[in-house]
Amino acid sequence: MGAFFGFQFAVTLYLQELRGWSPLEAGLTFAIMGLDLVVAPLVTPLLVRRFGTVRVMTVGFVSAALAYARLLGLEDDWTYLDLLPSLLLVATAFALAYGPLTSAAAEGVAEAEQGAAGGVVFTAFQLGGALGLAAVTVALAATDSAEATVADYRRALVVATAAAGLALVLGLLASTRRRAAPGAGLESGLEPDLDPR
Repeated sequence: MGAFFGFQFAVTLYLQELRGWSPLEAGLTFAIMGLDLVVAPLVTPLLVRRFGTVRVMTVGFVSAALAYARLLGLEDDWTYLDLLPSLLLVATAFALAYGPLTSAAAEGVAEAEQGAAGGVVFTAFQLGGALGLAAVTVALAATDSAEATVADYRRALVVATAAAGLALVLGLLASTRRRAAPGAGLESGLEPDLDPR
């Protein structure tokens, strides 16, 4: 979430301040990311059943890291079509990571504690978003110039890319530990068989 909030903030400022786009034009640029609202409920559950929560989330984290890393080549004349691949990768990342992540966070938690588990997850999302936004803001403002240049936006996007990369590494480490743990429900990377037969 830190990477996502930071990315949105940096790219919005890039579009409005550096490129001179209106708030409406900048907002509509991000509309394509709404595809995750269609893909997530239709495709993600099928992928989770087939490949498991951990593998699907990992592909989502890879997609996010690639989306932000691609923006490190940002130039001062990029158009919507230049941004589109990253926007589509972000939509893919959300579709593959968000639902499975929230589901995995509540897995194995007693029914009476589900609300508390959800509260912890969403608090972590909000805290991560605030920290990511703060870090990107510091990186963006770390210049003597009164106006940000494309180099400043690239530097800010390094923070978002690093945060997404860190999420990917932590996710891979967690999945490796989980598979190594005796009796782990996802040791094969697939969902446990809950059929009592």
